[in-house]
Amino acid sequence: QPRTMMSDSDDDEPVVKRTKHEVGPDLPELSDDEASSSSAPPPGRYPPPAWAVVTVDGKPKRKCKWVKPDGSECGTCVVDKKEQIENHWRIHTGEKPFKCRHCDTAFTTSGTRGAHERSRHTGEKPYKCRHCPKAFATQFTRDTHERRKHTGEKSYLCQYCPKTFTTSSQRGVHERRHTKEKPYKCTHCPKA
Repeated sequence: QPRTMMSDSDDDEPVVKRTKHEVGPDLPELSDDEASSSSAPPPGRYPPPAWAVVTVDGKPKRKCKWVKPDGSECGTCVVDKKEQIENHWRIHTGEKPFKCRHCDTAFTTSGTRGAHERSRHTGEKPYKCRHCPKAFATQFTRDTHERRKHTGEKSYLCQYCPKTFTTSSQRGVHERRHTKEKPYKCTHCPKA
């Protein structure tokens, strides 16, 4: 039988650990690589793992082999760590196990739940700007603020030309000028 271990947080579900030799109807035998790594998604909570182990920039990562409805593979690479793999897998399964403690909204990760609770309910702003007195509910918004207002850092490079941008969304808008893609369709007329 798989061993159930309690997770660090009271709100999280128990984590199921298993060894190579623990098999059953919905517990397929793990390969030697998966048995030596605790990064396979827990059995019973997800379909059997569909991952290819790859090396990206000299680091081991897992490439998602989930087949989309159109027949293509997801192909997203995630860090070869259990939490990262589970978080990505939930995109496909639709599982949202982290419920907001203030409303009925649910989230795929505890981090997104925390960001929601701070920005929508508690007003807590633990991420202080390192250049001015402003504070933010999430690290992402603080970092974006610092790049836009203080450092001028533009780390998002267009894949079609040498231009760089402060945010990935700015880069996306710019790249659509190259591709002529118009994904936002008007709901009242044929324009996009």
